[in-house]
Amino acid sequence: MPIPWFMIFVIINLQLIVKSRYLLNDIGKLSPAEQTSSLEAYHKVVIFFAPKSVHFPFATMEARLLLAALHFNENAQRAQAVTKQGELQWGVSHPKARQGAPVLKAVKGPIKFGKLLWGPFL
Repeated sequence: MPIPWFMIFVIINLQLIVKSRYLLNDIGKLSPAEQTSSLEAYHKVVIFFAPKSVHFPFATMEARLLLAALHFNENAQRAQAVTKQGELQWGVSHPKARQGAPVLKAVKGPIKFGKLLWGPFL
C-alpha cells in the first residue's frame, strides 16, 4: 500500500523538526533540577549501602545495591513533616548555586527502615 502524497510531506516536515540543531541543543537542557537532585540523592544512598572505599564480593555488592534501591524507592516520596499543631514544617538552606541566598525548603517526614517480607513469610 503506497503512502499518500500528503503523508510524505508530513513525514519530511517532522524529520526537519526532530533533526533541527536547535531542538537537539535544547534537549540537553530540559532536565529539571528535581531530576538531578533525585539522582544525586539516589547515588548518596548507594554510597551509604556500598561505599567505594570497601571491596565487596560480587554477590554482596549486588545485594547491597538492591537494598539501596529498595530503601530509596520506599523513602523517595516522603510526606512533609508537620508540627504538633498540624502546621507544615519548613527549613532554610543557603546553597552555593545561589551565592548563599536563603532558599525555603520543605522538611520531610522521618525515614522508614521497614522490614521486607516476601515469599513464604507473607
